[in-house]
Amino acid sequence: ARARASRRAVASTMAHERARDDGEDEDVLYGDLDAREGARGAEAASAGAIGRLNLKLSESEARRRALMDENASLRERCENLERNISCLFNTARGEIERKDKEIARLREGDSALGDARARFKS
Repeated sequence: ARARASRRAVASTMAHERARDDGEDEDVLYGDLDAREGARGAEAASAGAIGRLNLKLSESEARRRALMDENASLRERCENLERNISCLFNTARGEIERKDKEIARLREGDSALGDARARFKS
């Protein structure tokens, strides 16, 4: 029985050496490990891709918040400028009306003065 076990061990070792010589040794012994490592590699690649996408999402959300803040600031500035221009326009309109009245008053004074001059000359 020992002789048979010994022969089997020798035969197994020789088959193993032949397989190694043919380059098939790694496939025979470690073929299933490659499949598991491939699955782990795919999981790692997926985890890496998910990590990159999460980072990109965080960056996009930060950019969106910054743009929303900038938009609010610009909206406030625009409203302020609209109020200022409206006040400036109303002030200019009032000033024009005031000057028109002053001009009309001075013309009346000139015509009254002209009448007085005319009466004075006569």
